Amino acid sequence: MKQAGCWQVLYGFESGDDRMLKLLKKGNTVAMNKRAVLLTKEAGLEVRGDFIVGTPGETRESLEKTLRFAIDMKLDYAHFNKFVPLPGTELYEILTREGHVFDFSKSTILDHKQIYYTIPGIKQKEFSGFLDRATRRFYLRPGYILKRLFSVRTLHQLKGQIDGFSAIIGL
Repeated sequence: MKQAGCWQVLYGFESGDDRMLKLLKKGNTVAMNKRAVLLTKEAGLEVRGDFIVGTPGETRESLEKTLRFAIDMKLDYAHFNKFVPLPGTELYEILTREGHVFDFSKSTILDHKQIYYTIPGIKQKEFSGFLDRATRRFYLRPGYILKRLFSVRTLHQLKGQIDGFSAIIGL
């Protein structure tokens, strides 16, 4: 893949907690995900990880495990996406049968401040804060910042890094 021009692989890890991966029916484990990261980096490719946090069954501990996985694996990029129970999905059907009502007219699903499903035992404000904190903890590590700066090869890349940094500190 690298010889063909691929420079980055995006993995939908979803969680850094085996219990959550099982609940989400991912069919993989944290150990399998770690191996995928190591093999991808060994091949000289960047690793981008996407995570869905706040799904039914999530706990403070599983949220922290996910953040630790992203940091410990030294992913090149990580995106912590809030769970959105989209119509037509199995989780949407389960949650609506349980009496949950979802209003998607208030904002876009990408808005971190608009939480559609609240994890039992975790207040909406606390969960929203986790999304911002996870992003900051991942991207604002001194070693990570230096790595990104030393990877810059063009003015366009530098602008992208500065824009990304500005967006994160503005959360």
